[in-house]
Amino acid sequence: MTCPNTAPLPHFKNILAVLVLCLVTTTQQVQAVSKEPYVLVGTVVLWYGFTMLGIYEFKNKPEPFSESMELMPRITYEIDNSNSHIHGATKVVLKPKIIRGQYIKPHYWDMHVSNFIERVVCGPISKTSNPGLNFIAISDQCHEWFKTHTMVFPHQALGIKVDALDTLLLPELVFDTNSHKLELMAAHVSFVDEEGRPSSANSEVTNKKDVHWQQLSPSFPDLNALKDIKDHPFELCHHVPEWARMQEPTTDHNGLIYYQFPIPGISHMHRSGAEFYIVSQKKVDEFTGYYWTIDAPWPSGYQTLQFSKVDASTKPVTH
Repeated sequence: MTCPNTAPLPHFKNILAVLVLCLVTTTQQVQAVSKEPYVLVGTVVLWYGFTMLGIYEFKNKPEPFSESMELMPRITYEIDNSNSHIHGATKVVLKPKIIRGQYIKPHYWDMHVSNFIERVVCGPISKTSNPGLNFIAISDQCHEWFKTHTMVFPHQALGIKVDALDTLLLPELVFDTNSHKLELMAAHVSFVDEEGRPSSANSEVTNKKDVHWQQLSPSFPDLNALKDIKDHPFELCHHVPEWARMQEPTTDHNGLIYYQFPIPGISHMHRSGAEFYIVSQKKVDEFTGYYWTIDAPWPSGYQTLQFSKVDASTKPVTH
């Protein structure tokens, strides 16, 4: 679905055709009267200008927005002093806050999804209340991040609109006041109402009847690097409000740890000291997905995730 009113020159082709016709006609009339070289030079310059304008229009053609990205929460940032011990005394944490019913839609100048996301994430920085911080430097660093990174979200991967979920994954901004460097960290943020109380939604999109729960063992680099999973297993919570539940893993005879994942769905795997956000998907006969590491730098693009499906002949055993 294409975002409405995104074309900067909606009638560009018609305008260009008329201008070219006028240019040709005028050139022929002038040449009939005068053979001066400047006429040809002017014609070449004008033709070059129109050609460059056409190339610019082609390269900057508005990108179709998926339904999941036609809406983003209106973010406000708050200074979070509770995490100062994690990031060091010289770092300031700007924690995003989102209120149910307060959203932002793409404008005509948001040519691409990345432009829209950058505006949603970086725009509110200057409105943060704290006179002691250099918000211009923080905002500049935020825009620099988007020049070299692509930010994608779990709800975007599944095609779910943000107003159908209780909790979203959003960037938390960590600014070093000494080096003036900004880090965008992955953080899960829940909707609240106007009074700051938790606000839940009916997520019918993620709770359709065709959402099946499969017993799967996740595998990705950050998880595989942990050597003590069997001794300190993760708990899993699904971000499907109607089916939200905590579950302990089960282990098969080969030592693989299995959880029940909604396909498709968003899940939160966590234990003390390590947390992951997981999007699970089913593609033909293979189960795949994406993951984000909480409190780690936001990745550029998607980080891929693989699942091992439980062997029906070997049922997991509960510990």
